[in-house]
Amino acid sequence: MAMGERRFIVQTCCKAVVVWVAAAGAALADPPAREFWPAIDVWLRVSNAWRPSGFVPVAENLDTRYREGSPVLQAGDAWSASIRNRRHVFFDMSRRT
Repeated sequence: MAMGERRFIVQTCCKAVVVWVAAAGAALADPPAREFWPAIDVWLRVSNAWRPSGFVPVAENLDTRYREGSPVLQAGDAWSASIRNRRHVFFDMSRRT
């Protein structure tokens, strides 16, 4: 690639970035809203393998007093032994030698 071609490509890319940033700055958008987003997380460890949980996010627009929320229930399980159990096994193995 000749020096002139490379310079042309670099200048074109720089101009494209400037136009892209200017267009993003000039975009018309709604004014920002004042919102309040509290959330409640509840976790219960049933065993080392199972942990049900609940998550309740609530949003409120402080300008319009519009509220919305979506409760979520989920359960998580462990597919293998926890790191703590493995650490104890490795510690025991090192004591035997």
